[in-house]
Amino acid sequence: MHKLITVLLILISSTSISQTKFAVIGDFGDGSSDETAVSDMIDSWNVDFVITLGDNNYSSDFASTADEYIGKDYNQWIYPYIGSYPPGGSADGINKFFPTPGQS
Repeated sequence: MHKLITVLLILISSTSISQTKFAVIGDFGDGSSDETAVSDMIDSWNVDFVITLGDNNYSSDFASTADEYIGKDYNQWIYPYIGSYPPGGSADGINKFFPTPGQS
C-alpha cells in the first residue's frame, strides 16, 4: 500500500529583519525512498525546525523501527539523537524535531 507523505512549508515573517521557516509533515514514517526524498527536500529549504502531524511510524513495534523509519531521514533535526545514522543529530545541540503522536 502506498502511503501519502504530506509536507507543508510555512514562512513566518516579522518585519523584514528576521524570518522563521519550518516544515510540517504527516503520514511519513514508513522508511521508503519517498520519505528520503521529502527529507532531502526539507533539508534544501534550510528550515529552523520540523513538526509532525502524527502517523510518524507505521510499525506496531515502534521501539524497534523508530530509528529506521524516523532517525534515518530526520536525525539532523533531532537532539539528542542516539540512533545509528549520520550525521548523528542536530549539529548545534538543539532539538528541532517536534513529533505529534498519532492515534493508535
